[in-house]
Amino acid sequence: MRELTFLDLIVVERVDKDSVVERFGGKINSSFFDAANLLGTLKIKGYIDIESAIGFSPIRITEKGTNLLKMAQERIPDPLDEVDNGILSVMATGVSDVETLGRELNLRESDLAFHLYKLVKQNLIDYNLRAGKVSVIMTELGFKKAGGKKAKIVTPAEKDAEEDISREFIEESSGPARPAGRVVSDRWVRIGSKIKYYAKTWALYGVILLLILIIAVLFLINNVLKR
Repeated sequence: MRELTFLDLIVVERVDKDSVVERFGGKINSSFFDAANLLGTLKIKGYIDIESAIGFSPIRITEKGTNLLKMAQERIPDPLDEVDNGILSVMATGVSDVETLGRELNLRESDLAFHLYKLVKQNLIDYNLRAGKVSVIMTELGFKKAGGKKAKIVTPAEKDAEEDISREFIEESSGPARPAGRVVSDRWVRIGSKIKYYAKTWALYGVILLLILIIAVLFLINNVLKR
């Protein structure tokens, strides 16, 4: 059986005595088909039951679903632990996708679900539920708990650039000290190399341009002589 997810938990919580399959999409900001898919998954996992009826199909929380909500609610008053702080720290880097959050923390989906539920109820984070998917966002209180400073997201290109700079610094630092005159000499060598490179690159274009000019001059001389 598939593991409990945070999405499962918050969808089960929204089931009440008046819930029916045909109208449940409005409760979770999703289409009928997305809602039916989620409800079908919850039924397979044993958290809800769907009754067959003419017109509408009522949804009922099973004993397993009731126990699930009870377990989640019992954890709400608990003080923050290392996992909770880890979640807030990762979210402070801009992560909002629940699956990505789980991979970053290397947490089981069920463990992550209970911790996210607890953080939501303590008003440290909030969530957006739309089109059968859920994402999480930090509240002001959660932002302060995370240290009050949003961590910088380093792109792969920036990371590579930083590694190149670090590598060059290490190579220069670990090598023998070079005299000032040697540094100046090396600089002129690099400048000379660049000049040679550009000279070779543009030499062909220069020759072509010269040939065009010669042909143009010969053409003009030929016209003058004909007159």
